[in-house]
Amino acid sequence: MEKVRLGIAGPGRIVHRVMKDLRKAEHINIVAAASRSLERAQCAAKEFDIPLAYGSYEEMAASDEVDLVYVAVPHPFHCSLSKLFLSAGKHVIVEKPFAMNAKEASEMIACAKASNRFLMEGMWSRFFPAAQSLKALIESGSLGRIRRITADFAFKADLDYEDRLYNPTLGGGSLLDVGVYPLSLMCFYKGELPEKVQVLFDKAETGVDSLCSFQIQFKDGAVGQGFSALDVTTDQGMKIYGTKGWVEMPDFWHPVGYIVHKPGNEPEVHEFASENEGFHHEFEFAATTIISGQLDQSVISLDDSKLIMRVMDVMREEMNVKYPCEQCNM
Repeated sequence: MEKVRLGIAGPGRIVHRVMKDLRKAEHINIVAAASRSLERAQCAAKEFDIPLAYGSYEEMAASDEVDLVYVAVPHPFHCSLSKLFLSAGKHVIVEKPFAMNAKEASEMIACAKASNRFLMEGMWSRFFPAAQSLKALIESGSLGRIRRITADFAFKADLDYEDRLYNPTLGGGSLLDVGVYPLSLMCFYKGELPEKVQVLFDKAETGVDSLCSFQIQFKDGAVGQGFSALDVTTDQGMKIYGTKGWVEMPDFWHPVGYIVHKPGNEPEVHEFASENEGFHHEFEFAATTIISGQLDQSVISLDDSKLIMRVMDVMREEMNVKYPCEQCNM
């Protein structure tokens, strides 16, 4: 079986979650970990039984042992590292959000095209079997015309202003960290990007958004309401309302099922296998796409990622949330 050799750039918190079931991806062979610290890379390699450890990202970019790189560093470094690896001939999966803004997204996409390499945002939620099943149900017309979608992703984080979640230097704030989920998934299930956006918000002392409530409207008039926050925990659910029925999806960002409600009928429960984390679905998809020779795909296309960043740019402009890394880069 042909396999894609995967290197992990930035073995931080998210990687510990990803590794719980990444080896379920049949067409992935995990071969390397890289960090700015060789000691940290070696620790990750030992912990996860990865054969190679690199003490710099440039070293892994130059390696002939790696085909695909998973960029798992904080958002402000997504653009520069993605371009580093793409220019070196590597395919790239970059953690969500795709970039800090639409300008960076455009640069990354241009680099991927110039390098003739695969690039994809790691919006893993779209690849779950439950998500793919619900998407097919909606496209079948079973719910009728979609008129409203609601989704929220909020959790109460420790109030540490040096931590990534609140630190503007590291791209902190609820919108970029978890607000991207309701926005991206509403667009996924609706099958299009919004034309209008409105936002209400609250800020932390560091200047990043601690709470973001937004409303979007699509071309056909349908609306979506999304919510993200770092200082309160919500049910993290999604509801999709159509003219023939509605769906509720608990934990929509890592779903294992959904419930269909139609007038006069008993609720219809769709259940799927439980997951440790579920990241392996996106990696297996990426690997098979690369093996087939495709450089883009339709589950989370490059255009989708760029346009979603553009919508979040508009939201951040309304909130007046700016990051140090953007001051000379917007």
